[in-house]
Amino acid sequence: MSADYRVICGFASVDRGDWDAFVSKHPNSNVFQTSQMFEACQQIPAYEPVALFLVDRQLAIAGVLTGVIERQFSGLSGFLTSRAIIRGGPLVRDDNPQGVELLLDAFDQHYGRRCIFVQFRNLFPVLENAAVFSRFGYRYEEHLNILVDLTDTEEILWKKVHSKRRNEIRKARKSGLDFSMASSTEAVAAAYPILQEVYRRVSLPLPGIDFFMKLAGQGILTVFMASYQGELAGAMLALTYNRGIYDYYAGSYQSFYHLCPNDLIPWEVFLWGKNNGFRVFDFGGAGKPDVKYGVRDYKLKFGGELVNYGRFTKYYRPMLYAGIRFLFQAWQKLRKS
Repeated sequence: MSADYRVICGFASVDRGDWDAFVSKHPNSNVFQTSQMFEACQQIPAYEPVALFLVDRQLAIAGVLTGVIERQFSGLSGFLTSRAIIRGGPLVRDDNPQGVELLLDAFDQHYGRRCIFVQFRNLFPVLENAAVFSRFGYRYEEHLNILVDLTDTEEILWKKVHSKRRNEIRKARKSGLDFSMASSTEAVAAAYPILQEVYRRVSLPLPGIDFFMKLAGQGILTVFMASYQGELAGAMLALTYNRGIYDYYAGSYQSFYHLCPNDLIPWEVFLWGKNNGFRVFDFGGAGKPDVKYGVRDYKLKFGGELVNYGRFTKYYRPMLYAGIRFLFQAWQKLRKS
C-alpha cells in the first residue's frame, strides 16, 4: 500500500469538502475527525490542532487523522503539560492496517517531539488494529463508554431506565422544569456559566466560550436546557452529527440540584434525538472498568449498552510524564482544600 499512498501533513493542500465527505461516508464516521471540529479547536489558544491525510496517487483522501495537542501554559511550562488527544481516529479506507501504519508513522515524525504523550480515545471497535499500534509503541488500556440505541421505541427506552432515575425524571417534570433546545450562539452564552461553575468546582480546565460559539456556528453543537420559572437550571452541550448525539459538556447549578435537571435533560435528549432521526446517544466516556466511578453509575441508570473500546497511549517521555502527573494531582488537591 505504501507505494500507492502518501501522507500529507496539515490541511492547506486538502479540499475541505473532500475531507468532510470522506469522514461522513466512513463506517466509523464521527464529528471529531471533521473539518468543523478542527476549525473550532483553532479558537482555543491552548490547543494546537493537528491533521494528517492519507492520499492515493490521484490525491483522493484515503485516510484522516486529526486531533489536538493540548497545553495548559505557554513556553517551557506549555511543553511540560503538552499531550496529544486523538478522538475517533484514524479513519482509513476499508480499515486497511497499512494505512493506519502510515498515519501513525507520520504522527511520530511530525508531532512526536511536540508533546509528552499521545492518546487515541477510541469511539468504535479497533482491536483489529491493536497489533499495528503495538508495533509503534502504544499500550492498550481498557476504557468504558455507554451507548443508548435511539432506534428503540420510547416504551423500551423508558423501561431500560432505572426505576430510581424514572422517579427523578417524573419529579423534575412535576417540579415545573421546562425543557428546550437551541443551536445558537445565544444558547451557548446562556449555558456557558454553568460549565464554568462545574469545572471550577472539580478543578479541571475548560475551553473558552469561543470554542463552543464556533461549534454552534458550524451547526454541530446543540444546547439542551432545563429552566425553572424562566431561569436556566442546567444544560447539556451536545455534538450532533451524522445521526449521532455525543454528550460533550453538561452540568447544572448546585442551587437547582433538588429539581433534578441532570436527570430530566438526558431523557428529553433521547426523545428529541429519536424524533429527529438520530440513531445513537453517546454518553462520552465511563471510566476504567477496574476503578470505581460515580459518573459511570449515574449514566448506567439511563440504560444503554456498556462498551469497552479502550484507548491507545504512547509515552514519548515516560519519566517526565510521571512527574508532571504527580504535580498535577497535588495541585488539584490544593485547589479543593
